[in-house]
Amino acid sequence: MRKEILVLTILLLPLLAFGQVGYKRPCPYCDLPLKGFAVGGFGGLGLFSVDSDSPYVADEMGLDEMPSIATRVGGGFYFYPAGNIRLGLLGGMNWAGVTEGDNSLKANAIWAVVMPEFVRTTGAMRIYGGLGIGGGMASVTAQESGVAAEEQTDMFTLYPKAGIELPFSENVMLSFELSYLWLLGDTKTLSWEVEDVTRDIDFTPGEFGGPSASLSLYFGRVYEAENYR
Repeated sequence: MRKEILVLTILLLPLLAFGQVGYKRPCPYCDLPLKGFAVGGFGGLGLFSVDSDSPYVADEMGLDEMPSIATRVGGGFYFYPAGNIRLGLLGGMNWAGVTEGDNSLKANAIWAVVMPEFVRTTGAMRIYGGLGIGGGMASVTAQESGVAAEEQTDMFTLYPKAGIELPFSENVMLSFELSYLWLLGDTKTLSWEVEDVTRDIDFTPGEFGGPSASLSLYFGRVYEAENYR
């Protein structure tokens, strides 16, 4: 239930922001059209879970339980075709793992999306929100007593996000954002055999996604077109 509430909050935040900022008083710097482009990257932390059976398999391998927090990094390109709309091409990677001696259990997901976003200027900052659609690949890798095994699956990606952007100038922008990564695909089973013992881990792409908080830094030239009439 908590995840669903967080998702709804992320989806509603842009609507609330667009509807309320500058509503009660005139704002000469609000809703100015934007032009330009930006290139940069982001990094943050998100929730992570590799199936309910992974803790038991990790324990049998002499490993600690897989972490519930994953690192999420990525980057991309934005351009501003008209008004308060920008279009991005973003890619990223989530990963988590645990290693003890020669034994390890690692999981990662690589994804890319086309991301249309609405951006509202409010003077000192910009508020934005959008929904990315794309695809990618998720994989789990195990290594135990010299035996290595890997299984992967393709996935469909949905990536809603919303955030606040601070433009230090036309050329540098820092953002804080909340997002939810939906990864949809087939269930796969990673199997390997060590000393006549077979181990199995079932996983789906959805276990690699979830809510995330991140910081992003972009460089380029993004200006409020109203100032250049």
